[in-house]
Amino acid sequence: MKTDLTEFDVIIVGGGAAGLSAALWCADLGIKSIVLEKNEAPGGQLRWIHTPILNYPAIEASNGKDFLKRLLDQVAKLATDIQTSSAVAAADVVERVIVLKNGQRLNAKAIVIATGVRRRKLVVPGEDEFVGKGILETGQIGRELLKGKSVAIVGGGDAAFENADALSRYADTVYLLHRRSTFSARTSFIERVSGDPKIELTTEARVKEFGGSDHLESLEYVDANGNSHSLAIDAALIRIGVEPNTEFFRDSLELDSRGYVTVNHLGETSAKLVFAIGDVANPTAPTLASAIGMAATAVKTIRSQI
Repeated sequence: MKTDLTEFDVIIVGGGAAGLSAALWCADLGIKSIVLEKNEAPGGQLRWIHTPILNYPAIEASNGKDFLKRLLDQVAKLATDIQTSSAVAAADVVERVIVLKNGQRLNAKAIVIATGVRRRKLVVPGEDEFVGKGILETGQIGRELLKGKSVAIVGGGDAAFENADALSRYADTVYLLHRRSTFSARTSFIERVSGDPKIELTTEARVKEFGGSDHLESLEYVDANGNSHSLAIDAALIRIGVEPNTEFFRDSLELDSRGYVTVNHLGETSAKLVFAIGDVANPTAPTLASAIGMAATAVKTIRSQI
């Protein structure tokens, strides 16, 4: 187990669009940095964008992986240090020390938190058991496998409605269930889906359980009157929003009521020389453009302070 303390100018926690952009700026400004990515490969949510990226200024990409490839090509030219499979075990924001699960300890003059967000879970029986066995991680992959089948989508926002519209072109029946009485999706999305005879909308429905044997077979939910219902389904997609990856900073940094890191216009957190960028600190506009812009602002601010 490694116990040595390795020093850097900047430790960047998270290898998504924000973290990689911060690394690019560090390299450009001559700042010694390292990117710590918990997964086997960098990219974050870019790996889960399967639709064209058309709203990033001056660049269009066929999907998230296409955008990521271009970003990684830039990073590679600058010999930026990216350490994958490096999950954080503990973080000391006062001393600016990051301890990894493998025992490695890293110290820096500044820390940039770019840990992003993860999909929110229902936390009901069967939700984890049937992942990959009927519960889909994305509605874009394997859509044709749903031909002639039934799929349930849980959620009431844009993502839920976009997937309902897309999957109705393949599945025989799409059930869209939302726990509230009204939807939060864009009006145009709601109108489009509401006119599709293959899609059934159900509000005030709280999912109770996913059931089946070797594969997902059913979904149990409770209506507004407390009555239980069962749907026979072949697949399900959960799109009930996201939550920030801030577990290691909840007791040491100021967070908002939803758990996002609170920052000022420079990306500064409540701890000196600790910055947060991208989706983990921006619930209002979690976009590629804002993540990359926040990275530039934070690194340039760091350069003036270290």
